Amino acid sequence: MITFEVFINGGKACVAGVDGLGVLTAILSSVHRAPNAEADEDASRPIQELTFEVGGLRSAEGVHVSWLERPLAVGDVLIINIKDLAVVDEPTASAPA
Repeated sequence: MITFEVFINGGKACVAGVDGLGVLTAILSSVHRAPNAEADEDASRPIQELTFEVGGLRSAEGVHVSWLERPLAVGDVLIINIKDLAVVDEPTASAPA
C-alpha cells in the first residue's frame, strides 16, 4: 500500500497508510486570522497557527483515521517519504465518517 513515512526535526513521527479503498492525506496549514472583538474567542483561537496533520479515510469501514495532529513552528523540518509498505503504525484516533 502507499504510505507516508513522516519525520519532524529528524525524529520519526509516524508511518501512515490506508489498505484497500480509501484516502490518505498529509495537510500542512498556515492560518493568520484577524483579531476577534470577543476576548474569549481570542484566547481559544490564536491569531496565527502553523499545523500539520496526517489522516485518512478507510472507505470500506466508513471510518476517518488520524495518525498525527500537531503544531509546528518556523524553522521546523518536515520530511515525508512516500513508500510502498505492508505495515503501518496504528492510528492514534478514529471516528465514524
